[in-house]
Amino acid sequence: MVQNVNNQNNNYGSIARVGTTQEGRAIYELVQPNGQIAGKMTIPQADCDRFEKAYQDIVSGAPKMEAYMKKHSSPEAMKKRKKLSNWLIFGTAGLGALIPAIFVKGGKHPGLKQVSLTLCGLIAGFAGGIGLNYAFLMPPGMRNMSKASKELSKIDIQPYA
Repeated sequence: MVQNVNNQNNNYGSIARVGTTQEGRAIYELVQPNGQIAGKMTIPQADCDRFEKAYQDIVSGAPKMEAYMKKHSSPEAMKKRKKLSNWLIFGTAGLGALIPAIFVKGGKHPGLKQVSLTLCGLIAGFAGGIGLNYAFLMPPGMRNMSKASKELSKIDIQPYA
């Protein structure tokens, strides 16, 4: 177990494990980048490792997110990414609908079969486009930060007075 989760050269602060309550919960201090204590909290002993890992994931992903936002926050960059996003989603949806429409023939009810497979292809293509959109356009570090945030929400974190 880490006693102090501190990333040198960060602008986001750190946490330090400073003791244990009478109930057996670990006490953590939140330390601002300038060294001032921002607050204290308690966490169940069983969740300390999960808490420290989640915090470290957030701190390590924050500079990547900050750099990404600085690079891609201009109106022109946002328009470009929105256009690419639309092409990914609707292009794959159209491709998903087009393939069954072209290649499916025959059977007892060819029209019904072709229409139903085209709709299924459209839905699959749309879902695939959303997946590609997330894979190509998601900011670096966002996936880890999202997982870490979910992990923190599962932990019983209480303020310490």
